[in-house]
Amino acid sequence: MAGFVLKNTLSDNGGVTRGVCKMDGQSNLTEVVETKNIVKTENGAETDGVSIDTDSLVSMNMWGLTPDFLDVLEAGFKEFFEKEVPQNPLKAEYLIPIFIGELLKQGRISVKVLKTNDIWYGMTYKEDVGAVRESFRKMLEDGVYKAAAFWCGSLAYLGEKGNYGLLWNLSNSCGIRFKVAAKKDPIPIATVETDILTAVSPKRKPNRR
Repeated sequence: MAGFVLKNTLSDNGGVTRGVCKMDGQSNLTEVVETKNIVKTENGAETDGVSIDTDSLVSMNMWGLTPDFLDVLEAGFKEFFEKEVPQNPLKAEYLIPIFIGELLKQGRISVKVLKTNDIWYGMTYKEDVGAVRESFRKMLEDGVYKAAAFWCGSLAYLGEKGNYGLLWNLSNSCGIRFKVAAKKDPIPIATVETDILTAVSPKRKPNRR
């Protein structure tokens, strides 16, 4: 699993949810603590008024999983529907970090954490769009990414409530439009390009130090 440094994944515009990782001396993952509403502060970061170490490693759901794990994941999904969904059918989520954390407690799997110092470019809030767009533009200029290898996506405004959606296509053209019942002609507000597999540089591997 790629372990991102918490401070490199935070938003300037509000709280985020991150899977904070705990490891043993050999960088084996021992626990993933799903932590909500982590916000930047003058001295680092906090969640619900409690300080949190910004050098902690967090999971951004970038796992290297074996084919056999898919069977385990499917079995867990069935159990999730039987136990969790009836309790909260509208908001129940099958989160991979939580499921893997349960498997770790049971001693059924082992996970090696590979630290990466790369920046995570996320768009949790609409205010994040400008900074992310500028970051990708800069990486294109610096040759970190090659445009020909990118997936292309259009970020469009989907309604008066301020909801946004991201649509991806396999070509280098950004001409695809959203079709949303609530708004016939959604207004494109930004165009971004990114490697579909990761949000970090494909030229750099996770730092093992």
